[in-house]
Parts: sequence; C-alpha cells; structure tokens
Amino acid sequence: MDKRLNVPVKKNVKRYKPLITLTVLISLLLAYGLVQIYSNQHQSHLAHKRLSLPKINTNQDKPKLVTENIGWTTVITRSGDSLASLFKQVGLSSQLLQTLLLNNKHAKILSNIKTNQRIRFLIEKNVLQKMIIPVSTTQFLVIYKKDNQYISTLKSRKKSTHTDYLTATVKGSLYASAKRANIPYKLINQMTDIINW
Repeated sequence: MDKRLNVPVKKNVKRYKPLITLTVLISLLLAYGLVQIYSNQHQSHLAHKRLSLPKINTNQDKPKLVTENIGWTTVITRSGDSLASLFKQVGLSSQLLQTLLLNNKHAKILSNIKTNQRIRFLIEKNVLQKMIIPVSTTQFLVIYKKDNQYISTLKSRKKSTHTDYLTATVKGSLYASAKRANIPYKLINQMTDIINW
C-alpha cells in the first residue's frame, strides 16, 4: 500500500520540478530586485546628507571662564590646573594666593584642584571679595574678605529628603512587572538586591 502511494508522489514531483525551479528562480529575482531598489534609494538619500567632522578644541589646556552678572566669574577647571594658574587667568596676583595659603587650615583643599570643578570668583576693582570652591557634592569652601583679611570657612549644603511609595503586582518576573509599572531601573536593581536571598 505504501508503494502505491509513493509512486504517484514521485511522478508528481518530477512533473512539477520545472515549475518549482521556475518559482524559486522568480522569487530570487524579485528579492534581488527589491534589494537593489532599496539600496539605490538609501544611497541617494545618503548622497544628499552632509557629513561634518567634529570640532577640535584648541583651548583644552586653558580653563574655561564663564562671566556671570554682578561681578561673579566661574572657572571650569581642566586637567593640570592649579590655583596659581586660575588666579593668573582671572587677573589675581600670586601674592594674594600666598596670603590665602598662609596659616589657612583649609590650605590642602586650595592646593588640590580637581578637573571639572566650578570655582567661582567675586572680583571688584581687581580685588578678590569672595571665592567659592566645591569640595564634594555636599560641601564647599568659601573664602571672603573681611576688614582687610581673608577668612575661609567650610560650609555644607542643606539636604532634603522625601519618601515616595510605588506599588505593583508581580506577575511573572520581578523585572518585567517593575518595567510595566514604570519603576526606574535603579530601584529595580535595589529591589532585586533586597529580595535576592
């Protein structure tokens, strides 16, 4: 019985073999044609776009000065900057720097200038009135002039905290459920660490 069923199938395959070959060939030609059309459209689209090279920053060695209103100047420090180079940049003397460092309990902070610090100077008539140096995300050093002498104080920023509550039902994995509830990635990681055990 099986032999009789196989015989007509083999005859049918042989009969339709040229048709199958022709169909495969036409399919390949159509696919090739579509790829060519897409490629030509994409290339003509790119041909009309202008390419631009990145701008080269020639002032990498100099600190960036940002002049603000009411006499304040902010200097964004670069790699290798020192307080002496910053004073020179804003027009203050090296003698003033020596005065600030002499018997100053915060002299170490003044000598450790870091890259990308935003140091603010208030200068009136070429005289330093106030200088603010960030020390950390919560502390900053303030040096100000009072009665012909400079005083330095380390101040802290006030922090404010608030508590938010998010609720969600876990269906499936914790990650997928948290993503559906629009919980930030950082909080998802914290939740995973908490319940990991």
